[in-house]
Amino acid sequence: LRGRGFAGRLAGIEPDPALADHAAAHYDRIHRIDIEVQGAPLPPGSVDVLVYGDVLEHLRDPWGVLKRDAGLLAPGGTLLVCVPNLEHWSFAARLLAGRWRYEEMGLFDRTHLRWFTRDGMRDAILAAGLRPVEIVPRIFDRDRAVDFAAKLQPGLQALGVDPDEWLRRSLPLQYVWRAVKPEA
Repeated sequence: LRGRGFAGRLAGIEPDPALADHAAAHYDRIHRIDIEVQGAPLPPGSVDVLVYGDVLEHLRDPWGVLKRDAGLLAPGGTLLVCVPNLEHWSFAARLLAGRWRYEEMGLFDRTHLRWFTRDGMRDAILAAGLRPVEIVPRIFDRDRAVDFAAKLQPGLQALGVDPDEWLRRSLPLQYVWRAVKPEA
């Protein structure tokens, strides 16, 4: 953000001391807290943009944190959220092959406690009192996904699932959401 000319105040939250020390060089203030235990020490309505970049899936109660922290946003303020997509084709591929394993990083990160579908994340944003305005799917390995969906097509059809609709939902590895706090 600084490299793009953003002159506003940047505050970050990081409970891990080493990561907080590293992040401190890039922010005006780092709050070393566990956001599930205590809210950010910021006045309600004082934040223009709130970013959860690959955070909510690591929380025990992401819905409660999102609803509480939405109160930090100023009217017209923006929420940006990036979450993994539970409907990603690779989940189905691993489950069908009997090879579900947590990994150190990525979609199957062992620290993921929650999973979201597109509809589930939309519901969480709405429940927080925010209005979704944009969703950007992050798609990788499109060719592998299309091949996998083509192989599943007879089974999907037998289950009454539209193969094209399933492919659309299963292509994104992640979704990036932009939502706003209503003005009134």
